[in-house]
Amino acid sequence: MRLFLALLAFTFSQCTITTEDQIKREVIYKTDTIYISDKDLGNIAPWELDCGGGNQLEMNICSRSKLLVVDSVLKVRNSELLFDLDQVIENLEKQQSLSEMDIIELLNYRKQKNSLMEIHKCFKIMRAEVREFARSYYDGGTMMPMMVNLYAVQMTINQIEILRILKDGPKG
Repeated sequence: MRLFLALLAFTFSQCTITTEDQIKREVIYKTDTIYISDKDLGNIAPWELDCGGGNQLEMNICSRSKLLVVDSVLKVRNSELLFDLDQVIENLEKQQSLSEMDIIELLNYRKQKNSLMEIHKCFKIMRAEVREFARSYYDGGTMMPMMVNLYAVQMTINQIEILRILKDGPKG
């Protein structure tokens, strides 16, 4: 009986660890209409999965799913960059005595954090305006929702690349 309880407890602890690990890794790819596992992706970005050539309603729904996925990735990347800046700022603030260069560096990191938050806010406004422009351009057509979403998807992909450049520097 003791062996059974020990095995049950061990099995439960192993399942819990695995489940938590999967949730953390896969949650950014989950939307209300799709769930993408890391195994499905290979070497492609989560929003690059093919929607297929279904009917217009299916393509509209798929484009919305792509937007939800790419937007969730943007939120994660933005949060990661803000977290990194917060860590640097916190470490500098913890120092007992700051040199003049340390103070300048601290002020610059605070400016970068404020700029990043402003960039994200402005991006959201600009993306909403571009979506409104596309909505009026395709107004009345059955593919209007898909086109509005695809404009927003492309803008969001570009914004993710901008965040990558801000974090890692330009390629080349």
